[in-house]
Amino acid sequence: MEQIYIEGSIKINGEKSLFSITNDSNEGWSQWGATQERLYDSVHIVDTLQEALITNVGVYSEEE
Repeated sequence: MEQIYIEGSIKINGEKSLFSITNDSNEGWSQWGATQERLYDSVHIVDTLQEALITNVGVYSEEE
């Protein structure tokens, strides 16, 4: 299994935030660069992107 790390941006109602997702079993997703309220509005988006990555590629683990 290969390790994948993706960074991007999400813009909702003109306010932009940044995010990262990975299939690494030792890391999760994260997002930053906007107000807490705005980040809350995009939690489901980032979570869904990471779920899709893991579903389609699989989980990377250094132990494999």
